[in-house]
Amino acid sequence: MGRIAEQAAYFGISSDAAIEVGREASEFTKQALAKPFTIYTRWRRALGRSAIWRYYAIIVTADGRDLNELLVNSGLARIYGTRTPLPDGRDSREYLAHLHELENEAKAAKRGARGIVQP
Repeated sequence: MGRIAEQAAYFGISSDAAIEVGREASEFTKQALAKPFTIYTRWRRALGRSAIWRYYAIIVTADGRDLNELLVNSGLARIYGTRTPLPDGRDSREYLAHLHELENEAKAAKRGARGIVQP
């Protein structure tokens, strides 16, 4: 399954709608990162299809907001995480649970990809 089809299946939308949500997420991110921001990284083994090591990042906007939280809460991103201590000391399981809460809120409010009605 290709990446676009995988995203479409996750959100329950068409591939064309997934591409449009990707464009919205890109514009949202450009706006959120228009001012200086901070990137915290961790080098960890990947989850999912690949077991290779990669960098994971937490990006904090100029006003102190977590970009992951903003995207998930807006219904523009899905949760994909790793179990590693976060730069601010939070436990990754608590963080992922918080992101799941935000995702559920976005779904209930039909924001972003969650608000697309399929014919």
